[in-house]
Amino acid sequence: MKSNQFFLKLHYIKLKSTIFQSLKKINDTRINDKDTIGIYAINNLSPIKLIKSFAEGINEGFYVFLYSTNNKIHRKKLTLINELTNIYGVFLIIFEKNNIIKLFNNNCNYINLEKSLKNRVFSINSNKISFLLPEELANPAVLMTLKMQEIDIIFVNSYSNFFNQDVSNILLSYVITDKNIYTPAIFDEKIVVKADKNKIILNMGHLKTIKNNYLETNYNDLNQIKSKINLI
Repeated sequence: MKSNQFFLKLHYIKLKSTIFQSLKKINDTRINDKDTIGIYAINNLSPIKLIKSFAEGINEGFYVFLYSTNNKIHRKKLTLINELTNIYGVFLIIFEKNNIIKLFNNNCNYINLEKSLKNRVFSINSNKISFLLPEELANPAVLMTLKMQEIDIIFVNSYSNFFNQDVSNILLSYVITDKNIYTPAIFDEKIVVKADKNKIILNMGHLKTIKNNYLETNYNDLNQIKSKINLI
């Protein structure tokens, strides 16, 4: 514990000036409506590059950041990253080898099979976000639970195009990996997703409208079927 504190203190002394200068330049214009969520993909976790990415992203309206690596991140480095994430008040999702990590509000959460579906969910502007692991993609009970939770965005650490698209279609949700964004087949992807290099903007308003219409139609169809059965 003491070694971690010393590690953080040492780095903070080195980074203090850089952090203060970047915070002064931030004009917090974060997208703060229920109809849009922006995700900013970063490609380097070095402290200086991370500070620069956070400042640039926040200035452009983003406060969800995404990073992917095939390696394990050392715990001490992750402690520093967590501290920087907390300073800038953003979400950082990390696709690590065999893990998904969510950092926010000075908490570092590992998403694994021991983490229940209930405890994975978090919300941004009433939009529900969760995580899926490769072993869970074809599990009907897991998908039913996510459907009941009314999840809107799912981060998945999987390269299976078939299963990722299937999950998106079943749940009427955006499925996001470190390589692709999957949208329900009934959507026009050009309308609902705007992607520019490392920046993604998801149209949540359109998603909610489609979901509500779909649920209402299903509910009406079920009532009609029930009425016909009762006449027999």
